[in-house]
Amino acid sequence: MIRFTRLPVSLLLLLLVLFLSACGTREVYIVVTATPDPNATVPAAAPGEAESENPEEPTGPTAPTGATSVPSAETLVGGADPTLEPPPVEMGRIAFMGPYGEGGQIRSFLMNADGSGLRPVSEEFTESLFPVISPDGSQVLFAGNLNTDPDIFSMAMETGKSVNLTNSPGYDIQPAWSPDGKFIAFTSEREGGDVDLWVMEGDGNNPRRVAQTPGEDQLGSWSPDGERIAYSNKDELGESLWVVDVASGETTRLTENESGTDSAPAWSPDGETIAFYSLTTGGLPAIHTIRPDGSERAQITDSTLPTIAPIWSPDGEWLLYTTAVNGERYDLTALNLKTKQVHLIPEVQGVATSWRASSEPLPESDFTQGPKMTGLEVDPTVLENAYRRGSADAPVTIVEFSDYQCPFCRQWVNNTLPELESRIEDGTVQLLYVDFPLSIHPQAPAAAEAARCAGELGGDEAYWAMHDALFDSLDEWSGVAEPLPIFAQLASTSGVDGKELTACVESGRHSDEVQAGLNEGLRLGVSGTPTFIINGSRLVGAQPFEAFQPFLP
Repeated sequence: MIRFTRLPVSLLLLLLVLFLSACGTREVYIVVTATPDPNATVPAAAPGEAESENPEEPTGPTAPTGATSVPSAETLVGGADPTLEPPPVEMGRIAFMGPYGEGGQIRSFLMNADGSGLRPVSEEFTESLFPVISPDGSQVLFAGNLNTDPDIFSMAMETGKSVNLTNSPGYDIQPAWSPDGKFIAFTSEREGGDVDLWVMEGDGNNPRRVAQTPGEDQLGSWSPDGERIAYSNKDELGESLWVVDVASGETTRLTENESGTDSAPAWSPDGETIAFYSLTTGGLPAIHTIRPDGSERAQITDSTLPTIAPIWSPDGEWLLYTTAVNGERYDLTALNLKTKQVHLIPEVQGVATSWRASSEPLPESDFTQGPKMTGLEVDPTVLENAYRRGSADAPVTIVEFSDYQCPFCRQWVNNTLPELESRIEDGTVQLLYVDFPLSIHPQAPAAAEAARCAGELGGDEAYWAMHDALFDSLDEWSGVAEPLPIFAQLASTSGVDGKELTACVESGRHSDEVQAGLNEGLRLGVSGTPTFIINGSRLVGAQPFEAFQPFLP
């Protein structure tokens, strides 16, 4: 798991990915950078948008105008529409970093613009960050050796072999190719003190410091002409955007965000606009744009959902950024700047760091970033042994993997399940409860067996009564070394004799059923509770009723 305990606080600020809506929490820290692709033609203005012969003079309601047309502050864009297709595969290749598998390690990935062709950047590294595709598409930079001193590596696309470019004391991270591919910018603490901005040749030779702004520098991107670099700097007043002239080292401050954050600047392919994300005290991060001279700052995304780390498509017609949904999903979200529609790239999550044009898409792959989200089938034997609420003929089947000792499972039972009751009663929904006792909850297996014993002794009604009683009294028995006496007392609420229930639990005759549910959940990639499989689609966490509505007729 990436912790970066030696890195500056600002590098740990951007994303603390905590699956706080589910038991079985794991932590993942991510930091972002962004690199535009300057080798692209400038798109014409869309119908209804103003074109200006002088790009320095904005016209119309959308600022800035000219080749890069972004929504105005009066027309903020919201969340993604899942019915829209992702950007077409012909739009090139995207590099991004995100969680991989059940361990939550952060790895670097490549994919086509529509999400197809997914593959890890390197098989040599179990953890890596900040993948950046070279301008000619032949190499990918990334940060590796994350558990010691991170270094910058270059991986050849043709061979898959990686070369260490910065094998030096201290960490080197956040690489970015110059537009001509001859130089690489990066941040480093190699000389101690503050984190500074450096540039080296493409083969790692002749590194030199180009900016030494007081505080901690974080890389953004090169200008399309290769003469300047946009970056952010965090000092005691907050994190702000800066631009440095690569040749002279002269720096210019673009923004001031006292006690807040302006970060991850990405230069548009036409050089007219810098996109970035901004976070103010008490608010949520949102995507903004600004001119390279610091003028015409505008908010782009609706800050009711956290949006971070924008990068541009090679032609400048799309902005790709990350949207954090319910604290557990980190969607790669693409805003079409002409239509103002927000698209979702399916089946992937994380933070995009590079988008390059490519004449040939990556071939199809069966590689997946994590557990499948759709097309899931629960073992029929496990379903036969699960207790059911509702009609077996209901068109919507919700399979709940749950843990009686999980407070988020109780939260869902108390807050969301009552809103689903009417759909269960009218035959629309059937709910099946599958035991998934987490290892961090030592009393959970016994509680699951107690509920099943109540069902054996008193039928379905007694099972669900015991189910409710266990959650209602969670604070009484959770953490108690010997919870069976409490379970025996609760048995009366389900019309079951307490002594008989105790004898049933002690016999262990339902332990195999509980274990079978746990094994099936592990097979399906369940790592936290509650997790729901709704007609084959995965939904994780103590979600509100609104999260279930898209699955209901």
